Amino acid sequence: MLPEIGSNFWEYDLSHPRTHKFWWESNSYHSYFFKSGRNATKAIGISLQKCEEKKILLPAYLCETEVDPWKDLGWSICFYQVNRDFTICVSDLKKQIVKFQPTVVLVQSYFGFLQDSQGLKEILELFREANGIVIEDITQSLFTDKSICYADFYVASLRKFLAIPDGGVLISLKELKFASTAESNPDIDQMAKKAFSRKKEYFYTLDPSTKLDFRKLYQALNELIVVNENLSLISPLSKEIVAHMDFDEICSTRKQNYSILYQNLMNLDQINIVTPEIEYKDEQVPLYLPVYFKSSEIRNQIRGEMAKRDIYCPIIWPRLSSTEVDNVESLYIFDHILCLPIDQRYESEEMSRISETLFYLCKKINGSALS
Repeated sequence: MLPEIGSNFWEYDLSHPRTHKFWWESNSYHSYFFKSGRNATKAIGISLQKCEEKKILLPAYLCETEVDPWKDLGWSICFYQVNRDFTICVSDLKKQIVKFQPTVVLVQSYFGFLQDSQGLKEILELFREANGIVIEDITQSLFTDKSICYADFYVASLRKFLAIPDGGVLISLKELKFASTAESNPDIDQMAKKAFSRKKEYFYTLDPSTKLDFRKLYQALNELIVVNENLSLISPLSKEIVAHMDFDEICSTRKQNYSILYQNLMNLDQINIVTPEIEYKDEQVPLYLPVYFKSSEIRNQIRGEMAKRDIYCPIIWPRLSSTEVDNVESLYIFDHILCLPIDQRYESEEMSRISETLFYLCKKINGSALS
């Protein structure tokens, strides 16, 4: 069993070329690899700078990094509701399209489970027929081998699923040209190799100073990546890792771990699981197992206690700080969600450790406040 669960990736394998293609790796699409999903989003915004009306409609449940590129480029922003079960509220989307009259609508699926509402697809088709532009963020559904709709652009951050230094992709129906795109900063690959190496070393030694070292290196790496003033290409190492990843192993391991953890936790009263059970034959490939707690205070306590036990569970995402999101459903998600790791680094032992720890902590918090 690994001594730490969650947090940053650390291992990659370059021994075999990838044979499985993503659905967008075909002659029907043009793909452009940048250093991050945020950078790829900015590239879309730059390609749309000739639009007379710069107005974009975004889901109210999303990451701040998806908002920033549009703000930086001077776009007006409005939000539509996402329900607690992570489905897009179709009626509110339609209402906001009529009210806000956006040039662009961005949609996305959450945690690997595709938005499959026929009503959503019909609204997006009508929007495109009226010369609207649709972007689909496929970050969380990257390995779900399908898209919501026939969009004009697709965008994804690749680091959520893979052990790569950096990486985002922009997929377009039309060929795009960018006036200037910088080569990757060579420090990104070097910093990542050091971070990966130190984290792997920690697993063998359990030396606290080594843990401190790799955390500092990952922080420094992230600081290199988040700079978003100019368009920058994906690093050579990241592109090589994408070309050699084991697609089938990633998909099967995630499904298996998700299923194990789902079964282990489905009867834990203190949490609520709203994503569905899956089978190995299903198309969905989950990113995490998201769960809700009864309050943000309990959620934060549990998260802190799990971190003390070297189980790191992210909050996807913190509340948006620089935008106005006022619908109750989407705010509920921000305040109650915790995401449990189920990725390809782990096996059934780690899933048991997560569930056993959660049961213990929830029982303890039921009896008295955690200290």
